[in-house]
This record gives sequence, structure tokens and C-alpha cells, in this order.
Amino acid sequence: MGATRRGERELRFKPIDHPPTIDGAPTLREYLVLQVSNRGGYHLLRQLTPLTGEDTAVPATLAAAGPDAAVLLEEIERFPVADHFRNYAGVWLQRSYRLEPGGRLDDSKREIRDARLVEASAEVAGVRIDFDAEVRGLPIEVRLRAPSGQRLVIPRDLLAVLGWHWQSAREYTNHWRSSIRVAKREPHRSRDIEDKLARTVHHLATTLSHPPAHFHASHTKARWRAACQRGIPLFAVLGLVIGALALARAPIQNETLLTALAFHAPPLMLLAFFLSFDHLTDFEIPRVPRALKQDAWLVSARS
Repeated sequence: MGATRRGERELRFKPIDHPPTIDGAPTLREYLVLQVSNRGGYHLLRQLTPLTGEDTAVPATLAAAGPDAAVLLEEIERFPVADHFRNYAGVWLQRSYRLEPGGRLDDSKREIRDARLVEASAEVAGVRIDFDAEVRGLPIEVRLRAPSGQRLVIPRDLLAVLGWHWQSAREYTNHWRSSIRVAKREPHRSRDIEDKLARTVHHLATTLSHPPAHFHASHTKARWRAACQRGIPLFAVLGLVIGALALARAPIQNETLLTALAFHAPPLMLLAFFLSFDHLTDFEIPRVPRALKQDAWLVSARS
């Protein structure tokens, strides 16, 4: 054991190096940490740090909790180390998982655990990308950050051109934020996340390696589709309002029924419309997609 923290009921084992299994992959240094709760339960964490010689290397983790430390160790060692780091278009994507009960039994009548993807990260052309899939049933949160002293300048539809599941990005103080809709339940959720993260990283690696002007030329149709997608909430509300006004003026024999439909149906339809979204809806007039004028994706933060 490399270190022991008795006060924190924590054991740290000596690190182990895993040589690369494919060309170009970094050596991974494994740190194993065992925590014992006051009630006697165990929490085992495996941390894999790529030895790239850079301080910015982000470790991948695999966590499991349960009453038997030996079983946790066996399950963590069974999970392939290579699954934590995958290469897409020359970019290494770090993926972290948590082992959770899957409701199935193996031959020894022991419950099988599913690996749930909880977070991932990558660095593309100097831009840090973080994916947060911690909350079950909700879309993945995507954050894009520029290096220190620089600012990232991107169109809002940078990710939305990939399809309906990718949302438009919003700029915040020090990052851009977007989301990706994925399956809500395991084990389909993690597989869907892995597939969409691969497409996202490949898209960003290809896009950010070209000048910004190339983005509009290569995604013109997709940008128009994304613009229409952003306008759906506003168009739907306007449609309900126009429909209610038209209904109130339509000739009908039963005037009491007409009044009830005109005043009560639109609010109920609006409520159903809002409940159908799994994220906060934006109401905006979509802008016409235009070619990007800046020369680079990253500019000085002072500009």
C-alpha cells in the first residue's frame, strides 16, 4: 500500500503502469483507492492517468461500492483498461464509469453490475471539452473551454449541425454550453452516450482543424435545419395562439362549447408542449445562417 489515511478510513495502494495496447496510446498509471464507511461498506476507485508528460492530462475513473471489497476489486479488474481511452480522428477521449447493480445474476447467483458512463473529456485543437452524464434520464451536458488567456469564438450551431439530438450552444462567462439528448435508461443509455460522444469528438476534431469559413460551406443545409429547430418552440406557441383566435371566430352552433375550447384548450396544449421537453426551452427568432468572418476559433481574451 502506497499510503494509508486512517483518520479518513482510506487505503491507497501502490500505482501500477499499464503499457499501451495500440500504437500511439499513452502508458496509463493506475491508482487504486479503497474507502471504508462507518457502517462497514466499501467504495473502491480506480484512477487511470495517462503519462503524457503534460500536467493537463485528465484521469479516467472507475468506481464501485458494496459490502465486499474482494468482489469490488474483481469487478473493477474485469473492466478493460483500454475502454477508458478511445481515439477519434487523432483525439483521445477519456471516459469515466461507475459500476452499478444491473438486476441480473451470473452463474454464481451474484448480481451483475453495469458500467454506467458518468463523464468524459477531451482536448481538441487546444479547446477543452467536458461531457457530464451524471444525472440519470437527462441529456448530457457539454462544455467547451478555451485555454487560459484566450476566448473561444464559435457559432451557436457548432454542434447542432450533427442532428436533432444536439442542441445549440450558449456562451457563458468562461465557456460555451450545450447538451445532447440520449437514451434515458441503462444499458442502452451508456451505449448511446458512447456513440454520440464519438460523433461529437470526430466532428469537433474535423471542424476545428479547418478555418472558421470552412464550417458554413461544409454544413450549409445542416445549419438551416438547426435554425428551424431553434425556432420550433416559438413557432409552436404562435401556432397555438393563432389557432385559438381562429377557433373563437369560427361559426358553430354550440357557442358554449366553442368558448370552452377557445379558452381552455390552448393553455392545456401549452402545458403538454412544455412538459415534452427534458431541458429548459428557449424562445427565439432563428437567425439566417451566414459564413463566419473571423480568421480563427481562438482569439485573445482581451479582444
